[in-house]
Amino acid sequence: MPPDQPTGQAVPAFLPVTVQLATPITDKDAVGTLIEGKVSGDVVHKRKIVIPSGSVVRGRIRRLERWQESRSGDFIVGLEFTEVEVNGGPLRFYADLLRIDRNPGIRPTLSERVPVRDGRGGVRTGQETITLPELPGVASFFVSGTTFTIPRGFRMVWRTRGLIR
Repeated sequence: MPPDQPTGQAVPAFLPVTVQLATPITDKDAVGTLIEGKVSGDVVHKRKIVIPSGSVVRGRIRRLERWQESRSGDFIVGLEFTEVEVNGGPLRFYADLLRIDRNPGIRPTLSERVPVRDGRGGVRTGQETITLPELPGVASFFVSGTTFTIPRGFRMVWRTRGLIR
């Protein structure tokens, strides 16, 4: 099935797109740094390939900071992909993160042990789960460690959205 050029300037909405990082990301990068990924697997809409496997996806690091409340030195990372190269031309890529590769150091929520009063004047240890607010089009997650590298090949599955007008 040969790739067809989608009509309009954006990828159609509600399509799952698997992106593998082509650019490793480290704690030494800065917000605004350009990043690249490659689409893994053809993306099909109405029985036509709208994004061929291997297409380059480009974006930027939108957030990279040490989480101040972390006891273990965690970072918050936000990534946004904004265009995909299809048939020699860029298309607007606007999507939300559905899931990320399993990796013990990278996770969408953070659980920490915290002291909790038990109501009888005592203190016990409890679990607190921290979830980052969702930003449309931005994948936000925690990365553990005092330094980190999100490796080339790290996979993320996104779901495309319609253009906001």
